[in-house]
Amino acid sequence: MATKLLATVTADGAAGAYYFPGGLAMIHAYGTWGGATIKLQASTDGTNYDDVRDDDGFTADGVALLTLPPCWIQVNAASTGTTSVKVAVRAELIMAS
Repeated sequence: MATKLLATVTADGAAGAYYFPGGLAMIHAYGTWGGATIKLQASTDGTNYDDVRDDDGFTADGVALLTLPPCWIQVNAASTGTTSVKVAVRAELIMAS
């Protein structure tokens, strides 16, 4: 699967809702942070989202690898200040052997 740009984050709040097909996800966040914290959130219905992980989220450029079922995903930003951060996802289906 090609890489999907979820959002370019420049303000507080949620952005980039996308239906993820399930499997291994590589989440890549990069850009100018300005004090921002960005978390990945997931939903079964595309309306009610919760944080995917219990950690503090991204506060600097980085990559996270996650295995997710089919679900809606989005990013949620806080304390953005002067921020322009791109968050991208790449999915790889995991085939059972």
